[in-house]
Amino acid sequence: IRLPVPLPEKLAGQVLDQQGLPVPDAWVQASPQTTSSGASNVPVLSDSEGRFVISEVFADTYGLRAESPAGWGELLGVRAGQTAVVIRLHQEVWLPGTETESEAGSAL
Repeated sequence: IRLPVPLPEKLAGQVLDQQGLPVPDAWVQASPQTTSSGASNVPVLSDSEGRFVISEVFADTYGLRAESPAGWGELLGVRAGQTAVVIRLHQEVWLPGTETESEAGSAL
């Protein structure tokens, strides 16, 4: 019996800010969108040009998430083997105030 073993592929691309500029030192992680591929891959750090490479991914569709002090971005539906992915960051928005309880007593 001969069983084919899928060869790992890679996902690669670039992290950009809202103005389209490269974002260095952004953490990028791939999570399979199906349950057959297992857990998320180890996060990788983008280089000085915002470029990243996630190796050792198997044939699947992934969700990519990038985070940095400049903001965060998410991209769904990325197929293993794609090497020109662009993740655009959204600026973090912080609302002033504190968490309070509603009239029913549950947290908001």
